[in-house]
Amino acid sequence: MATPTILSPQSRAALFDPPDDPAIVQRLYVLGPEDLAQAARRRRAFNRLGFAVQLSYLRYPGRPLELGEAPPRALLELLAAQVGCEPDAFGGYAGRETTLREHRAEIEAWLGLRAFDRADRSSMLQVAVDVAAATDRGDAIVSAMVQRLRSSHIVLPAASTLERVALIARAQARRQAFVGLVRDLTPEQAAGLDALLAPPDTGSRTRLAWLREWPEAPGAGNLKAVLERLDHVRSLAIEPDRARRVHASRYAVIAREAAIMSAQHLGRLERRRRLATLVAFAVEMRVALTDAATGHGREDGGLACLNERSGPAPNGCWRTPSS
Repeated sequence: MATPTILSPQSRAALFDPPDDPAIVQRLYVLGPEDLAQAARRRRAFNRLGFAVQLSYLRYPGRPLELGEAPPRALLELLAAQVGCEPDAFGGYAGRETTLREHRAEIEAWLGLRAFDRADRSSMLQVAVDVAAATDRGDAIVSAMVQRLRSSHIVLPAASTLERVALIARAQARRQAFVGLVRDLTPEQAAGLDALLAPPDTGSRTRLAWLREWPEAPGAGNLKAVLERLDHVRSLAIEPDRARRVHASRYAVIAREAAIMSAQHLGRLERRRRLATLVAFAVEMRVALTDAATGHGREDGGLACLNERSGPAPNGCWRTPSS
């Protein structure tokens, strides 16, 4: 069974692999006098070069060299020139598991690093949940964990370890957002939202489809149809401020899904997610229909302003209509 992933191959390489651009390699991997002195303690050329590679890896990107791994050629050439050997000498080092392990322990102690452990998994989950509250982007979630580990002098674990943590965090953030949107819904409110997905007795269209098909062209002729839909949305009694309960970016994701999901698709969702998506639909539809009614009213010349948009909400939350 394939390991679940949240990163693209490009994002994974950018976070966990050393660069291969010669200019960047030159900037990051020039060894200092103490580094060279440590490497020079190794009698054989391949051990000097291998030690320098491990030292470079643990500094950036911050992970250990893997058994059998081939470093970028630009990195080998730069380090080999500094420790006095040929780049191809690394071939004698890459498969020596015991030597790799001993050098890693020595370098970690010298640099003040420590290995990733079980407690770090829990702390990284909290970091990931905080980031996932605002975004679904796997690279942003994993990058936040990587930066925290580097700043804490903790050796990066395998990319798959942090990807699994990120997937858990993203699922938790989504659940928390759904819970926030549906918290304290009354049975009547929930029933009204579910009724949007049921076709009426008199036709084949659901209320959801009917609401979405409001006439967008301005003019008095379409005002009645817009107001009928606005009255129906208001009758659902969904408090617009519910959108403020979750981060603006997370709410925006749910609102986008609400705008495109069919009634059949929504009906197949787990109940809490379905209701949360319909809450976002009701909030956004109320704003859209109020704006449409205002526009139609201006064409007619006789409708008072119905604009329900409020100013920006605090803490980066979504712009919502007033209650």
